[in-house]
Amino acid sequence: MAYPFLPVNPSCGTVVVNDVCGCSSVVTNSGCNNNDPCSTTITASSTIVYNGPPVLLCIIAEPCDTLNVILQKIDEIICNLLNQINALNNQVANITNQIININNEIVDINNTLGECCTTTTSTSSTSTTTTSSSTSTSTSTSTSTSTSTSTSTSTSSSTTTTTTTCNNPNLIVNGTFDTNLNGWSQTVFNDWVWSAGRANYVEGEEQGILYQDILTPGVTYDITFDLWMNNPTCTELLFFYINVYAGDTVYGPFNIVGNQTINLILQCTNTPMFGIQAYDSCNLIVDTIFIDNVIVNEHCPQFTTTTTTTTITL
Repeated sequence: MAYPFLPVNPSCGTVVVNDVCGCSSVVTNSGCNNNDPCSTTITASSTIVYNGPPVLLCIIAEPCDTLNVILQKIDEIICNLLNQINALNNQVANITNQIININNEIVDINNTLGECCTTTTSTSSTSTTTTSSSTSTSTSTSTSTSTSTSTSTSTSSSTTTTTTTCNNPNLIVNGTFDTNLNGWSQTVFNDWVWSAGRANYVEGEEQGILYQDILTPGVTYDITFDLWMNNPTCTELLFFYINVYAGDTVYGPFNIVGNQTINLILQCTNTPMFGIQAYDSCNLIVDTIFIDNVIVNEHCPQFTTTTTTTTITL
């Protein structure tokens, strides 16, 4: 594996590769100890000894260990750390994908419940009527007594339930990128370019943000966009990802394989910027990150109002 962050060995600048005197020589032990055809008069790492004390606990270097032994111990520790980092990156990527899937399920549930543009009203009523009897008593004498009682009660109840949702407008200008990137700004010039009706990130490690200043701090927003991430040689989250900004609120980093519709609910903090930032440190293949159909609107959860009216008539 090549490590681009390490400097080039200055001793190898003018040496022919695989020459017997070169840094890449295939001759066993060339230039070491007494077998020194290049006359480099070097000191072999196997002759350098750590004389301690103490024992170096982190790398387990002990007194009398040669430099060769200590380098082997350090290499083993670094390899273990790199494996742990790769495992953690994979776990983070899996968790991120699970969160995206959960967000998509929530949006599907809201759509099923009729969010965004429907109002449903249901009415139920009940009616009860009670009537008492009438009685009459007569005595066959010259005196007649008659008693009559009648009572009627009617009760009706009406319940009205109203479910209200809203259809807030899309705040994004030119979210479909039909012919250009008009309406959008960039933190790094030309990191994002127009490509066949989509915005395409093309500048590897510059981490440019494509953004619009359209948000209000303190307000929560529904965010939806289509995302393509297609770099088969570079899928690790450490090297290939995007971030979504709502002011200073950041969702990410995360990545996907292929294309997917992303649905997020974010609260804006501090600044009015909505933006999407990309990063591709592999940078071996152009045209790996695209976005399209960007929608940002104020979040409006569904709410229900119930009204009950009862009427009693005597």
